[in-house]
Amino acid sequence: MLGLATTFTALGAAAALLGQLMGSLGGPWFVALLHCVLMLAAGTFAGLVSAWAQSRGMMAFSLWLKRVLGLLLVAAGGYLVWLA
Repeated sequence: MLGLATTFTALGAAAALLGQLMGSLGGPWFVALLHCVLMLAAGTFAGLVSAWAQSRGMMAFSLWLKRVLGLLLVAAGGYLVWLA
């Protein structure tokens, strides 16, 4: 919950700041920022994120995290059943 709240708060703040930026810019800057920056960022970081996600260390960490969080979820469910 804390992670989701933090993520959505950060995304909301970024959207608000970018909205102010887009509102204050006019003419060709508005078009350049709306169309070009997004495609540039997606093309630049797609390969980097893909390579990072497929790296050996990240795969091992992901497997470890899935197991730990799965156990935590089962324990929380068992606790809630025990309370009922």
